[in-house]
Amino acid sequence: MINLSHLTPKLALTACLSILLVNCSPVTPTATPPTAAPAVTVPNTAVAPPAATAVPAATVVPAATSAPSPAAEQPKRGGTFVVALGANPEHLNISLSSSVIVGLAASAATEGLVRIGRDYQLKPALATSWNVSTDGKTITFKLRPGVKWHDGKPLTSADVKYTFEKISPLHPRASSVFKNVDSIEAPDDQTVVIKLKVAFAPFVDFLTAENTGIQPKHIYDGTDPLKNSANNAPVGTGPFKFDSWKPGESVTFVRNPDYWDTGKPYVDRLVFRILPDSNSRILALESGDVDFVSNYDIAFTDVARLRKSKDITIEDGRGHPRVLLLFFNTKKPPLDDVRVRGALFRGLDRKLMLDSGFANIGGLGTSSISPAMSWAYNPDVDYMKLFAYDTARANQELDAAGFKKGADGNRFTVRFTYDPAQPGFKEVADVLRANWQALGVNVALESRERSVWLDLVYTKKDYDTSIAFYTSSGDVVFGIQRAYTCAEIRPATFTNASQYCNPELDKLFDQGAIAVTREERAKPYKQAQTIIAKDLPSAVLIDSGFADAVRNKFGNLKIFFDSPETTSPWYAQIYQK
Repeated sequence: MINLSHLTPKLALTACLSILLVNCSPVTPTATPPTAAPAVTVPNTAVAPPAATAVPAATVVPAATSAPSPAAEQPKRGGTFVVALGANPEHLNISLSSSVIVGLAASAATEGLVRIGRDYQLKPALATSWNVSTDGKTITFKLRPGVKWHDGKPLTSADVKYTFEKISPLHPRASSVFKNVDSIEAPDDQTVVIKLKVAFAPFVDFLTAENTGIQPKHIYDGTDPLKNSANNAPVGTGPFKFDSWKPGESVTFVRNPDYWDTGKPYVDRLVFRILPDSNSRILALESGDVDFVSNYDIAFTDVARLRKSKDITIEDGRGHPRVLLLFFNTKKPPLDDVRVRGALFRGLDRKLMLDSGFANIGGLGTSSISPAMSWAYNPDVDYMKLFAYDTARANQELDAAGFKKGADGNRFTVRFTYDPAQPGFKEVADVLRANWQALGVNVALESRERSVWLDLVYTKKDYDTSIAFYTSSGDVVFGIQRAYTCAEIRPATFTNASQYCNPELDKLFDQGAIAVTREERAKPYKQAQTIIAKDLPSAVLIDSGFADAVRNKFGNLKIFFDSPETTSPWYAQIYQK
C-alpha cells in the first residue's frame, strides 16, 4: 500500500491518476477515456475508446502531420463555412471559459499544445513532441517551429509559460489541475519544461485548446486577463483569424494565410451565426443558410427528420459522456430539506423529458457518475428505482416533511431558471412545471438569456432550481466532482451551483484519486454515489446522446469530427466539395 497521507487533499487528488496510469501497460500516448458510450436509440459510429494508457516515462512522442484527405477526393479551396451558435458568446477567449458557446467559436483561432482524437489518441498541435521523465514529474515539450501569431509575431515558449502561469489558473477546469504545477521553465524559445509537485500522468492529455488554449504574452502581459480587449478580438495561432463580431448576430473569422499547417485551412471564411431559437437553427440548416449545427445546439427532436434529408449528414456519438443535471439550491428553503428534494425528484417524469425534449436520444439518468464510465459506476445507485416516478408517493413525502397544501392547493413556490436557447430545455421546463404542479408546488419558470442565466446560477446563486449539461471530460476528477465538492462552491461557470458541501464526500473523491488501480478507485467513487443519492444536492435527469448535423456539400467529415470535445471540430480540415 502506498501511503500518501502526507499529501494535501489537492495533491492526493492529482496523485491518483498518476499512480493509476503509470501502472498501466504503455503502448502509445493516449488520453484517459470513458469505457463505454451511453445507451442510445440511434446508431453510434464513434470509434470505441481503447483502454487507458499513459505517456511512457522517457518516451518522446514523434511529430505528426495532418491526417490525409480521402484518396478518392481532392480538397477544394474557397467558400464559407457557416456554423450555428445557440447564444451570443460571453467573450471569445476559450482559455478563460468552459462554455461550449465560447469554445466553438474561439477554437477557430486558438490552439493547444495537443489535440485529442475520438479514439483518445493524442496528436501534436503547437507541440511536436513531449518527453516525460522516469519519475513522471518533469515534462519537456518541443514547440512547433515557425508558428506565428495572427499579428505576425512568433510563438515562443514564453507564451506557453505565461498562459500556464497567468491564464490557465483562471479557467474553471484548469485551475485545479495547475495547482499541481511546481514550476514552468522556458530554457529556449522552442522548449517548455513543466515540473509537477507529484507525478500526474494525464497532465499532457489535458493540454488541448478546450482546456488550455495558448495565448500571446505580448498581448496579455501587464494587463488583467479577464478584462483584456483581446478576449473579444482574439489573436491566436489557429487556422482562422478574427475578423469581426456583431453581438447578437454573428462572429466572423477569415483564412490565416500564414498557418503553420501549409495549405490549410481550405475555406476562406468561417462565420458563426447567432441563432438563439432552436427552430431557426434547424430551418437555417435545411435551407443552406447554415452548414453545421453542433451536438450542443441541435434539437434532438429534429434529428429523425434531418436523417431523411439528402443534403444533410448526421454524425452520431461524438462527445465525452454528458449528463443533464437538475440543481437544487440547498441554501434556499424549502430546498434545504433533503426530503423536499427527494420528493420533487420523485415527482418528475424523466422518461417524458427524454422523449419530448431529446427524441429519446440518450438514456435516463441513473447516478451521479454515468454508466458510460462503467468502471466507476455504481449499479446499486439507480435513480430510476430509488426515485421512481410516483406522484402519489411524492405527495405523501411532502406532507410528511410538513409542507401540506394550503387552501389554494399550493404548498410553496419554486423558481426554475433556465436557458431557453439550449435544445430540449424548454420541453424539460414544461414537463417539470406540470409534474410539480401536480404535487401542489407552484413553479415560476424563469427563461433567461444565457449570460443572465450564467450570472444568476453560478455567480449570484440567485435561483431555486436549474438545469445544465455537465461533461465528464474523460474522468471523474476532471468532469464530475466539480458539481459536488466544497472547493467548487465559487463564482465560476459550471461548478457546484447547489452549494452543497460534505467533507466526507470530498474525502471519498480524494480517495478515488489515490487508489492504485481502477478497481480500487471505483470503491470510494461508488460510496460517493451512495452519499449523493442520499443527500441529492443535484440529480441526473438524462444521460445525453450526441448528434451533429452538417450539410454534405462539405468534405473531410471524418477528420472534421475527429475529437470527442464538442468545442473542437477540426475547422482547418473542412472543405466545400
